[in-house]
Amino acid sequence: NITTLIDHKQVKQAQDRDKGYSDNNLIQINFSGEIEKNYSLIKQELISSAIASSVTKTMMGITEGGSRTWGLRWPGENPKDTNTTIIIYSADAELVKTAGMQLVEGRDIDIIRYPSDSFAVLLNETAIKLMGFKDPIGKVILQPYNNIKWHVVGVVKDYIQGSPYEAIPPTVIMGPAGWFNTMHVKLNPALSTADNLAKVEQVFKKYNPEYPFDYR
Repeated sequence: NITTLIDHKQVKQAQDRDKGYSDNNLIQINFSGEIEKNYSLIKQELISSAIASSVTKTMMGITEGGSRTWGLRWPGENPKDTNTTIIIYSADAELVKTAGMQLVEGRDIDIIRYPSDSFAVLLNETAIKLMGFKDPIGKVILQPYNNIKWHVVGVVKDYIQGSPYEAIPPTVIMGPAGWFNTMHVKLNPALSTADNLAKVEQVFKKYNPEYPFDYR
């Protein structure tokens, strides 16, 4: 049956598709209770105790896409392109390092070394094509409704945000001036997953005692 053969081929291609990030030793914890308030303390303890190699807070889970928007402005834009739906995602720092994304150009967002990174953005490859940037680093993207100017510091390889069968949308990853609802933790690969999770749970019980430790 030719239809069945084509379906199997499509499934295989989707399964073999490069995710563009590494889910090995990566966990996601949604904010609840005191997590957001104690985020800095939780992050510091996870890293100082060598439970995690890096931590970032994000708008939502990396596989959950982001917020849809349109009307962003950029240098040399084609007027029709400003009406194209763009995915906005936000991360406070070290998303590339934590999620194992592949940096094509530039650098990760790093609010510690670069205080101006509050308004830094990363673009994915599809966004670069949409915006027609030959040299994207340093370009300014304007958010007209609040007049915020975001500056491009890096480009990441396209990464799968939802179904591997879907096309990857143009994506703008905004720095710490964005909003956050979850955190991602890259666990120490030198320890077993069970040991890591037990230690992570103790940290969360310490800083968010009223809520159960829940992760993906």
